[in-house]
Amino acid sequence: MATLVEFTFFSSKLDEMVKFYQTILEVTPIVQSPGIAIFQTSTVQIILHENYPAEPGKLDPESHMALSSRNLDKTRQSLGEKGIVFENEPKDYEWGRSIYLRDPDGHLVELLETQVDWSQAHYFFSAACFNRAWEFIEKPDRNDEDDEQMVSLVQASLYHWSQRSDTTNQNRSVGYWQASRVYSLVKQADNARKYGLLCLKFSQNEPPFYIGYAYEALARAEMVAGDNQKAQEYLIKAREMTGKIIDTEEKELLVADLDSLEKS
Repeated sequence: MATLVEFTFFSSKLDEMVKFYQTILEVTPIVQSPGIAIFQTSTVQIILHENYPAEPGKLDPESHMALSSRNLDKTRQSLGEKGIVFENEPKDYEWGRSIYLRDPDGHLVELLETQVDWSQAHYFFSAACFNRAWEFIEKPDRNDEDDEQMVSLVQASLYHWSQRSDTTNQNRSVGYWQASRVYSLVKQADNARKYGLLCLKFSQNEPPFYIGYAYEALARAEMVAGDNQKAQEYLIKAREMTGKIIDTEEKELLVADLDSLEKS
């Protein structure tokens, strides 16, 4: 059975397209570079590609949807026996092995053979993107491009954690805390607050260390928003949690962050 995995849109208005999908999806692209941007929903990628003139012997840039197939040859044979007509035979491209067909209304459809072990991919990228985002958080001289990469990485990390079968509320708490910290750093108070509240939600049944950091994240978000009174209320709640933390190292870590936050 083929599974919908991707929509690809070619456009001469790429910047406007990126802004449009960023607005309606309320996420930033997980990949963005000159000529292309990729958004990831829970199950489907949306690829926005700048239009370009087709090269001889290559496919014209045409917007389409892609369905995944684990065995492209078998799928092609089975569909051919059912009367489906294909535009070409299976072919290897730089993005994978594909074949194209059209629906009755003439819309282009790609069948894409994927041999990715998604469970392993999610396991790898959830941690890899988290760690890379942390490197940007600690980078003292971040520029605008670094900030964009940092936001993309934290969103990618959250997505891959959401797809892992072994994800716990504690994992989600930490991931949302990192997202809140990142959005505080880039001065997006609403997003910082949003992910701080999600962090708090998934920390409720976790040890005080995680609840304390949820309040720390919310305090940062309110400071960015300019609501110092609310920030102080969250700081008080975070301080209350430090008194309940048993592990000395964890307690010192949270206290140090709270001290630093109060001095900022």
